[in-house]
Amino acid sequence: ISEYMSKYFNLIYIISIPISASGSWFTYKIYQKKYNFTEHLIINTYYSAQLLTFFAIIGVICACFGISYMDFSFYSLPIAFIYFWYILKRLYKQSLFDSLLYFFIYSCLYFLVLGFMSFFTGILIGILFS
Repeated sequence: ISEYMSKYFNLIYIISIPISASGSWFTYKIYQKKYNFTEHLIINTYYSAQLLTFFAIIGVICACFGISYMDFSFYSLPIAFIYFWYILKRLYKQSLFDSLLYFFIYSCLYFLVLGFMSFFTGILIGILFS
């Protein structure tokens, strides 16, 4: 699965953007109907591009100092989520409590959909390569 994930990283990353956008759109649609799905798609695309650029730069720095990129990416995951929370908090002009509550709901939806996708992808890989 790791080989498959690294081989198709670009495709998986691009597919994750609409999933994230639908999760944020659905969650924040409850709060305010301020942005439509397409705008959430753009918000998530910008966020993903910024994150990818940041991780690419940090990846080069990690390689120069002999730091494992996998270790860095594992420890930087909370930073990525905090940054996305900050973006949504600013866009919707929410209080701290409201923004944390809605981001928690978004995170649950995102990981639920991601879990289902991983499960079915694992089954598909098992069927195709067994």
